[in-house]
Amino acid sequence: MTITAIRDASERRICAAVVRRALAAGYFVSVSDGELVTLRKSRDEAAIFDAMATTDADNLNIHRADGVRLGSVVLIYGNGEDVISDYSWAAATDGAAQAMDRLCEAD
Repeated sequence: MTITAIRDASERRICAAVVRRALAAGYFVSVSDGELVTLRKSRDEAAIFDAMATTDADNLNIHRADGVRLGSVVLIYGNGEDVISDYSWAAATDGAAQAMDRLCEAD
């Protein structure tokens, strides 16, 4: 399964890696297009990919199983290998910084 709505191959690879790492770590992913939350707290890879790239940018909110938001990843499409524009973590969440760094590290 790939994110077919993303035209650039390097962007697809990077975005898929972030989502797959989050799911492998047991996290849930919400997708927001900047105006609407298109998917809430999902562990379904296909549904996450389908919800992505409906606009020029997405915000992936990463949640732990207990519902606590770990952080977010800002994706801006059209930037090639710089598709991850920014990411942040919830300061009150123990280990959030390290977890988000692992999700967003370069392949």
